[in-house]
Amino acid sequence: MYWCEGVGDHCANLMADDRELSRWNWRPLGVAVAGVIQLSAGVYLATVSRPLGTWLIRLGNSDIRFAVRTGLVGRFSWEDYLTEKLVCIPFVGIPIGFERWLSGSTVTEFMKWSARRVARTVCLVLTRSFAVVCFAQALRRAKDAALEQFHETFEAKIGGIFASEFADIRNSIEELFLLDASNAEDLISDVFDEVTDRVDDDESFLGRIGNSSVDCLPPMVVEMCFQLMSKKTSPSFGNQTAIDSAIFATVLAAAVVKSCAFAQTFMRSMQEDLTSCLQQRQAAERRLIPRQADTEAVDEFVMTFQRRVKRCITRKISEQLRQGLVQASAQSWIPSVFAEITDLLDFW
Repeated sequence: MYWCEGVGDHCANLMADDRELSRWNWRPLGVAVAGVIQLSAGVYLATVSRPLGTWLIRLGNSDIRFAVRTGLVGRFSWEDYLTEKLVCIPFVGIPIGFERWLSGSTVTEFMKWSARRVARTVCLVLTRSFAVVCFAQALRRAKDAALEQFHETFEAKIGGIFASEFADIRNSIEELFLLDASNAEDLISDVFDEVTDRVDDDESFLGRIGNSSVDCLPPMVVEMCFQLMSKKTSPSFGNQTAIDSAIFATVLAAAVVKSCAFAQTFMRSMQEDLTSCLQQRQAAERRLIPRQADTEAVDEFVMTFQRRVKRCITRKISEQLRQGLVQASAQSWIPSVFAEITDLLDFW
Protein backbone atom coordinates (compact mmCIF):
# COMPACT_ATOMS: atom_id res chain seq x y z
CA MET A 1 0.00 0.00 0.00
CA TYR A 2 2.89 2.36 0.71
CA TRP A 3 5.24 1.40 -2.13
CA CYS A 4 5.59 4.99 -3.39
CA GLU A 5 6.43 6.21 0.13
CA GLY A 6 9.95 7.60 0.26
CA VAL A 7 10.73 6.80 -3.39
CA GLY A 8 11.50 10.42 -4.23
CA ASP A 9 13.88 10.92 -1.32
CA HIS A 10 16.97 10.36 -3.45
CA CYS A 11 15.63 12.74 -6.14
CA ALA A 12 15.33 15.55 -3.60
CA ASN A 13 18.92 15.03 -2.47
CA LEU A 14 20.56 14.66 -5.89
CA MET A 15 19.04 17.52 -7.89
CA ALA A 16 21.35 19.55 -10.09
CA ASP A 17 21.84 23.30 -9.69
CA ASP A 18 19.92 24.15 -12.84
CA ARG A 19 16.73 22.54 -11.58
CA GLU A 20 14.15 24.65 -9.86
CA LEU A 21 14.49 24.57 -6.07
CA SER A 22 12.36 26.42 -3.56
CA ARG A 23 11.60 26.59 0.11
CA TRP A 24 8.19 25.91 1.52
CA ASN A 25 5.82 27.95 -0.61
CA TRP A 26 2.74 27.59 -2.75
CA ARG A 27 4.21 24.77 -4.86
CA PRO A 28 4.28 21.99 -2.24
CA LEU A 29 1.17 23.51 -0.68
CA GLY A 30 -0.56 23.29 -4.07
CA VAL A 31 0.46 19.64 -4.40
CA ALA A 32 -0.90 18.95 -0.91
CA VAL A 33 -4.22 20.60 -1.83
CA ALA A 34 -4.36 18.50 -5.01
CA GLY A 35 -3.74 15.43 -2.85
CA VAL A 36 -6.62 16.33 -0.53
CA ILE A 37 -8.91 16.83 -3.54
CA GLN A 38 -7.95 13.43 -4.98
CA LEU A 39 -8.42 11.80 -1.59
CA SER A 40 -11.86 13.39 -1.10
CA ALA A 41 -12.92 12.38 -4.61
CA GLY A 42 -11.68 8.86 -3.91
CA VAL A 43 -13.72 8.57 -0.73
CA TYR A 44 -16.79 9.78 -2.64
CA LEU A 45 -16.24 7.52 -5.68
CA ALA A 46 -15.70 4.53 -3.38
CA THR A 47 -19.45 4.66 -2.76
CA VAL A 48 -19.86 3.68 -6.43
CA SER A 49 -16.65 1.81 -7.27
CA ARG A 50 -14.37 0.72 -4.46
CA PRO A 51 -11.32 -0.01 -6.70
CA LEU A 52 -11.49 3.40 -8.39
CA GLY A 53 -12.03 5.16 -5.09
CA THR A 54 -9.14 3.30 -3.43
CA TRP A 55 -6.88 4.18 -6.38
CA LEU A 56 -7.64 7.90 -6.03
CA ILE A 57 -7.25 7.79 -2.25
CA ARG A 58 -3.78 6.29 -2.54
CA LEU A 59 -2.76 8.75 -5.24
CA GLY A 60 -3.93 11.58 -2.99
CA ASN A 61 -1.92 10.11 -0.12
CA SER A 62 1.17 10.05 -2.35
CA ASP A 63 0.75 13.74 -3.24
CA ILE A 64 0.39 14.75 0.40
CA ARG A 65 3.50 12.76 1.37
CA PHE A 66 5.48 14.33 -1.48
CA ALA A 67 4.39 17.83 -0.46
CA VAL A 68 5.38 17.31 3.17
CA ARG A 69 8.72 15.70 2.31
CA THR A 70 9.85 18.31 -0.23
CA GLY A 71 8.30 21.23 1.65
CA LEU A 72 10.04 20.48 4.94
CA VAL A 73 13.48 20.06 3.40
CA GLY A 74 12.97 23.14 1.20
CA ARG A 75 13.69 21.33 -2.07
CA PHE A 76 10.84 21.11 -4.55
CA SER A 77 10.88 20.24 -8.24
CA TRP A 78 7.97 19.81 -10.62
CA GLU A 79 10.06 17.26 -12.50
CA ASP A 80 10.43 15.16 -9.34
CA TYR A 81 6.70 15.44 -8.74
CA LEU A 82 5.90 14.32 -12.28
CA THR A 83 8.36 11.42 -11.95
CA GLU A 84 6.80 10.20 -8.72
CA LYS A 85 3.28 10.68 -10.09
CA LEU A 86 3.96 8.66 -13.23
CA VAL A 87 5.45 5.87 -11.11
CA CYS A 88 2.66 5.84 -8.53
CA ILE A 89 -0.22 5.72 -11.03
CA PRO A 90 0.52 2.17 -12.26
CA PHE A 91 2.10 0.88 -9.05
CA VAL A 92 -0.97 1.89 -7.07
CA GLY A 93 -3.38 0.47 -9.65
CA ILE A 94 -1.73 -2.94 -10.18
CA PRO A 95 -2.09 -4.21 -6.58
CA ILE A 96 -5.68 -2.95 -6.41
CA GLY A 97 -6.51 -4.95 -9.52
CA PHE A 98 -4.63 -7.97 -8.14
CA GLU A 99 -6.50 -7.75 -4.84
CA ARG A 100 -9.82 -7.54 -6.67
CA TRP A 101 -8.87 -10.53 -8.80
CA LEU A 102 -8.06 -12.56 -5.68
CA SER A 103 -11.29 -11.62 -3.91
CA GLY A 104 -13.41 -12.19 -7.01
CA SER A 105 -14.93 -9.67 -9.42
CA THR A 106 -18.41 -10.21 -8.01
CA VAL A 107 -17.50 -8.96 -4.56
CA THR A 108 -18.65 -5.40 -3.98
CA GLU A 109 -17.94 -3.50 -0.80
CA PHE A 110 -18.76 0.19 -0.82
CA MET A 111 -17.56 2.89 1.54
CA LYS A 112 -19.66 5.65 2.95
CA TRP A 113 -18.56 9.17 2.12
CA SER A 114 -18.06 11.50 5.06
CA ALA A 115 -16.02 14.60 5.74
CA ARG A 116 -14.79 12.95 8.93
CA ARG A 117 -13.32 10.04 6.97
CA VAL A 118 -11.51 12.46 4.66
CA ALA A 119 -10.15 14.51 7.58
CA ARG A 120 -9.08 11.36 9.41
CA THR A 121 -7.18 10.05 6.39
CA VAL A 122 -5.48 13.39 5.75
CA CYS A 123 -4.37 13.65 9.39
CA LEU A 124 -2.94 10.14 9.32
CA VAL A 125 -1.03 10.78 6.10
CA LEU A 126 0.36 14.07 7.40
CA THR A 127 1.44 12.45 10.67
CA ARG A 128 3.16 9.57 8.90
CA SER A 129 4.88 11.93 6.49
CA PHE A 130 6.25 14.11 9.30
CA ALA A 131 7.44 10.96 11.07
CA VAL A 132 9.29 9.78 7.94
CA VAL A 133 11.01 13.16 7.49
CA CYS A 134 12.05 13.27 11.16
CA PHE A 135 13.31 9.70 10.95
CA ALA A 136 15.33 10.55 7.83
CA GLN A 137 16.93 13.59 9.50
CA ALA A 138 17.78 11.57 12.61
CA LEU A 139 19.42 8.91 10.47
CA ARG A 140 21.38 11.56 8.58
CA ARG A 141 22.86 12.90 11.80
CA ALA A 142 23.55 9.39 13.08
CA LYS A 143 25.22 8.50 9.78
CA ASP A 144 27.50 11.55 9.90
CA ALA A 145 28.50 10.75 13.49
CA ALA A 146 29.16 7.10 12.62
CA LEU A 147 31.29 8.06 9.63
CA GLU A 148 33.49 10.29 11.75
CA GLN A 149 33.97 7.51 14.28
CA PHE A 150 34.51 4.58 11.91
CA HIS A 151 35.90 6.37 8.87
CA GLU A 152 39.23 4.55 8.82
CA THR A 153 37.55 1.16 9.29
CA PHE A 154 35.21 1.74 6.35
CA GLU A 155 38.06 2.93 4.15
CA ALA A 156 40.14 -0.13 5.05
CA LYS A 157 37.30 -2.45 4.07
CA ILE A 158 36.80 -0.65 0.77
CA GLY A 159 40.53 -0.86 0.13
CA GLY A 160 40.44 -4.61 0.76
CA ILE A 161 37.45 -5.21 -1.50
CA PHE A 162 38.92 -3.23 -4.39
CA ALA A 163 42.58 -4.08 -3.79
CA SER A 164 43.23 -5.10 -7.40
CA GLU A 165 41.46 -2.01 -8.76
CA PHE A 166 43.49 0.28 -6.50
CA ALA A 167 46.65 -1.50 -7.67
CA ASP A 168 45.72 -0.74 -11.30
CA ILE A 169 44.95 2.88 -10.40
CA ARG A 170 48.33 3.17 -8.69
CA ASN A 171 50.09 1.83 -11.80
CA SER A 172 48.30 4.35 -14.01
CA ILE A 173 49.20 7.21 -11.68
CA GLU A 174 52.85 6.20 -11.58
CA GLU A 175 53.01 6.00 -15.38
CA LEU A 176 51.40 9.43 -15.69
CA PHE A 177 54.04 10.88 -13.39
CA LEU A 178 56.78 9.25 -15.47
CA LEU A 179 55.31 10.67 -18.68
CA ASP A 180 54.39 14.16 -17.49
CA ALA A 181 55.47 14.79 -13.90
CA SER A 182 54.72 18.52 -14.03
CA ASN A 183 51.04 18.08 -14.99
CA ALA A 184 50.26 14.65 -13.54
CA GLU A 185 48.62 15.87 -10.32
CA ASP A 186 46.30 18.25 -12.19
CA LEU A 187 45.40 15.60 -14.76
CA ILE A 188 44.56 13.02 -12.10
CA SER A 189 42.53 15.50 -10.06
CA ASP A 190 40.58 16.44 -13.19
CA VAL A 191 39.83 12.75 -13.82
CA PHE A 192 38.55 12.37 -10.26
CA ASP A 193 36.31 15.43 -10.56
CA GLU A 194 34.92 14.25 -13.91
CA VAL A 195 34.09 10.79 -12.57
CA THR A 196 32.50 12.21 -9.42
CA ASP A 197 30.40 14.71 -11.40
CA ARG A 198 29.31 12.01 -13.82
CA VAL A 199 28.23 9.70 -11.01
CA ASP A 200 26.43 12.50 -9.13
CA ASP A 201 24.75 13.95 -12.21
CA ASP A 202 21.00 13.50 -12.41
CA GLU A 203 19.84 10.86 -14.80
CA SER A 204 17.50 11.46 -17.67
CA PHE A 205 13.80 11.81 -16.97
CA LEU A 206 13.11 8.29 -18.23
CA GLY A 207 16.05 6.98 -16.21
CA ARG A 208 14.61 8.42 -12.99
CA ILE A 209 11.24 6.88 -13.76
CA GLY A 210 12.94 3.54 -14.34
CA ASN A 211 14.90 3.72 -11.07
CA SER A 212 11.83 4.76 -9.09
CA SER A 213 9.90 1.88 -10.63
CA VAL A 214 12.64 -0.51 -9.59
CA ASP A 215 12.40 0.88 -6.04
CA CYS A 216 8.63 0.28 -5.98
CA LEU A 217 8.70 -3.19 -7.54
CA PRO A 218 10.21 -5.35 -4.72
CA PRO A 219 7.79 -4.35 -1.91
CA MET A 220 4.82 -4.62 -4.27
CA VAL A 221 5.82 -8.12 -5.36
CA VAL A 222 6.42 -9.18 -1.75
CA GLU A 223 2.99 -8.09 -0.57
CA MET A 224 1.24 -9.57 -3.61
CA CYS A 225 2.99 -12.88 -2.93
CA PHE A 226 1.80 -12.79 0.68
CA GLN A 227 -1.75 -12.04 -0.47
CA LEU A 228 -1.64 -14.95 -2.90
CA MET A 229 -0.26 -17.37 -0.30
CA SER A 230 -2.79 -16.16 2.23
CA LYS A 231 -5.57 -16.84 -0.26
CA LYS A 232 -4.32 -20.37 -0.98
CA THR A 233 -3.41 -21.36 2.58
CA SER A 234 -4.92 -19.39 5.43
CA PRO A 235 -5.58 -15.71 6.17
CA SER A 236 -3.10 -15.80 9.06
CA PHE A 237 -0.25 -16.43 6.62
CA GLY A 238 -0.42 -12.86 5.41
CA ASN A 239 -0.32 -11.16 8.82
CA GLN A 240 0.93 -7.59 8.71
CA THR A 241 4.00 -8.19 10.88
CA ALA A 242 5.32 -10.85 8.49
CA ILE A 243 4.58 -8.62 5.48
CA ASP A 244 6.32 -5.62 7.06
CA SER A 245 9.36 -7.71 7.95
CA ALA A 246 9.64 -9.10 4.42
CA ILE A 247 9.19 -5.68 2.80
CA PHE A 248 11.73 -4.07 5.13
CA ALA A 249 14.32 -6.76 4.45
CA THR A 250 13.69 -6.69 0.69
CA VAL A 251 13.99 -2.90 0.31
CA LEU A 252 17.07 -2.76 2.52
CA ALA A 253 18.69 -5.60 0.56
CA ALA A 254 17.99 -3.71 -2.67
CA ALA A 255 19.72 -0.64 -1.20
CA VAL A 256 22.77 -2.75 -0.34
CA VAL A 257 22.89 -4.13 -3.89
CA LYS A 258 22.64 -0.60 -5.33
CA SER A 259 25.45 0.58 -3.04
CA CYS A 260 27.72 -2.26 -4.15
CA ALA A 261 26.86 -1.56 -7.78
CA PHE A 262 27.73 2.12 -7.28
CA ALA A 263 31.12 1.29 -5.77
CA GLN A 264 31.96 -1.06 -8.64
CA THR A 265 30.82 1.46 -11.25
CA PHE A 266 32.82 4.24 -9.59
CA MET A 267 36.01 2.19 -9.50
CA ARG A 268 35.55 0.98 -13.07
CA SER A 269 34.97 4.54 -14.30
CA MET A 270 38.04 5.76 -12.42
CA GLN A 271 40.17 3.04 -13.99
CA GLU A 272 38.85 3.68 -17.48
CA ASP A 273 39.28 7.46 -17.29
CA LEU A 274 42.81 7.20 -15.88
CA THR A 275 43.70 4.70 -18.61
CA SER A 276 42.27 7.03 -21.26
CA CYS A 277 44.21 9.97 -19.82
CA LEU A 278 47.38 7.86 -19.80
CA GLN A 279 46.89 6.86 -23.43
CA GLN A 280 46.45 10.49 -24.44
CA ARG A 281 49.67 11.40 -22.64
CA GLN A 282 51.46 8.51 -24.33
CA ALA A 283 50.24 9.69 -27.72
CA ALA A 284 51.66 13.15 -26.96
CA GLU A 285 54.87 11.76 -25.50
CA ARG A 286 57.05 13.11 -28.29
CA ARG A 287 55.94 16.67 -27.58
CA LEU A 288 56.66 16.41 -23.87
CA ILE A 289 59.93 17.27 -22.19
CA PRO A 290 60.83 14.21 -20.06
CA ARG A 291 61.27 15.01 -16.37
CA GLN A 292 62.31 12.69 -13.58
CA ALA A 293 59.52 12.06 -11.12
CA ASP A 294 60.18 12.27 -7.37
CA THR A 295 59.48 8.76 -6.08
CA GLU A 296 58.57 9.89 -2.56
CA ALA A 297 56.27 12.61 -3.90
CA VAL A 298 54.56 10.08 -6.19
CA ASP A 299 54.03 7.63 -3.33
CA GLU A 300 52.59 10.36 -1.13
CA PHE A 301 50.26 11.56 -3.89
CA VAL A 302 49.09 7.99 -4.60
CA MET A 303 48.24 7.43 -0.93
CA THR A 304 46.41 10.76 -0.74
CA PHE A 305 44.47 10.06 -3.93
CA GLN A 306 43.45 6.59 -2.80
CA ARG A 307 42.19 7.99 0.51
CA ARG A 308 40.20 10.56 -1.48
CA VAL A 309 38.60 7.83 -3.59
CA LYS A 310 37.81 5.67 -0.54
CA ARG A 311 36.30 8.63 1.31
CA CYS A 312 34.08 9.46 -1.67
CA ILE A 313 32.85 5.87 -1.98
CA THR A 314 32.29 5.57 1.77
CA ARG A 315 30.15 8.70 1.98
CA LYS A 316 28.13 7.80 -1.10
CA ILE A 317 27.45 4.25 0.07
CA SER A 318 26.47 5.41 3.55
CA GLU A 319 24.03 7.93 2.04
CA GLN A 320 22.47 5.29 -0.20
CA LEU A 321 22.09 2.92 2.75
CA ARG A 322 20.51 5.70 4.80
CA GLN A 323 18.01 6.38 2.04
CA GLY A 324 17.33 2.65 1.76
CA LEU A 325 16.68 2.39 5.49
CA VAL A 326 14.32 5.37 5.36
CA GLN A 327 12.48 3.95 2.37
CA ALA A 328 12.25 0.48 3.92
CA SER A 329 10.83 1.91 7.16
CA ALA A 330 8.44 4.24 5.31
CA GLN A 331 7.04 1.33 3.32
CA SER A 332 6.66 -1.07 6.23
CA TRP A 333 6.92 -0.29 9.92
CA ILE A 334 6.03 3.40 10.09
CA PRO A 335 2.57 3.14 8.43
CA SER A 336 1.77 -0.05 10.34
CA VAL A 337 2.72 1.47 13.69
CA PHE A 338 0.55 4.52 13.06
CA ALA A 339 -2.32 2.32 11.92
CA GLU A 340 -2.08 0.28 15.14
CA ILE A 341 -1.94 3.40 17.30
CA THR A 342 -4.96 4.83 15.50
CA ASP A 343 -6.95 1.64 16.03
CA LEU A 344 -6.01 1.47 19.70
CA LEU A 345 -6.97 5.07 20.30
CA ASP A 346 -10.10 4.67 18.16
CA PHE A 347 -9.10 7.90 16.38
CA TRP A 348 -12.31 9.69 15.39
